[in-house]
Amino acid sequence: MRLRIGLVLLLLSGCAQKQIILKSSELKPLPVAAGENASITKYKGQLNVLKFKDDRTDKTKLGMASTGMRNTDTPIYLDIPVDEYIQSRFRSELAKHGVEVSENAAYSIRGVIKKIKLFESNVSAALEKSNCEIEMEFDILPAREKTPVYHGTISMTGSGSNFALDTTSSNGAALETCTQGLAEQFLKNNDLRKRFGIKEL
Repeated sequence: MRLRIGLVLLLLSGCAQKQIILKSSELKPLPVAAGENASITKYKGQLNVLKFKDDRTDKTKLGMASTGMRNTDTPIYLDIPVDEYIQSRFRSELAKHGVEVSENAAYSIRGVIKKIKLFESNVSAALEKSNCEIEMEFDILPAREKTPVYHGTISMTGSGSNFALDTTSSNGAALETCTQGLAEQFLKNNDLRKRFGIKEL
């Protein structure tokens, strides 16, 4: 009986999933990016965050995972609209770095999501890792105006450092890490910060 039960469990664990739905409220960044001793650069300034737009050709899935013993291609989805997710994370990351997100700010930012790609790659014959690529265009607009005074692009890539026999469970962490990095990349632009009144502390 024990042998039969073990065999059934083994067969079930090897079954490919039909789809993967990531729950945005449960996503956490990869352990390296979320290290307790990691320093966070702080800034001072204000910025209003307007709506973001999902401009991808395929607005449904985020990428593909490989599931089951045969590494079957399995689509990855998010439980909320991607534009809402990216906007929410961008706002929270600005605040984490000390930037006040306010409707009364002198300038606003709006984003256009051009690419999100989640995928898995082989590190060796037995090990895999999760990967994420995001590209976003953005405009900076003066308060109460519709004509942008600055246009730019942010690209972010990330890979899981926690290699595993099956990395599918790390795809959500790779997405969260990559998404959180968008605001950091934005704030690293010295010329951009000076132009719109954001100072590094």
